[in-house]
Amino acid sequence: NNVLDKLNRKHSGSSSNNSVEMSKVVLARRSNLKCRNSIDPLHLLSCLQDQDRKGFQFCMLLGNDKAFFGSTPERLYARNGNHVVSEAVAATRRTSTDVSVTEDLLTSEKEHNEFVVVRN
Repeated sequence: NNVLDKLNRKHSGSSSNNSVEMSKVVLARRSNLKCRNSIDPLHLLSCLQDQDRKGFQFCMLLGNDKAFFGSTPERLYARNGNHVVSEAVAATRRTSTDVSVTEDLLTSEKEHNEFVVVRN
C-alpha cells in the first residue's frame, strides 16, 4: 500500500479539519484531446457505447466546450429525475465453473479489502 501511504501523508498535511484516511484508490487513464472542429460529446458517448456494450458509459458536460466521459465495468450511479442510486461493486470475477476461481475469490486479501470498503 505504498501509494495509499503517500497519498494519506499528503492528505493529512492539508488544512482541512475533516481529514479522512483513504483506504482505496482507483487508477484511471486521462486523455486530453484538442480538436480543430467542434465535436458533439454525446456523439462520442454513443461511439463509446458501440465499442463497449458490456460497460457502463458516462458523460458530464462541463461547460460550452468541455466534457468528461468514459466507460467502466461497474455502474457508478443511476439517476431517474431527482432519485440517484449508486452501486458499489467489489470482488468480481469472470463466470466460471472452475473451483479455483471461486477459491481465489473467497481467499484473496485484495478482494476482502475491497468488500470491506464497499460494505462500510
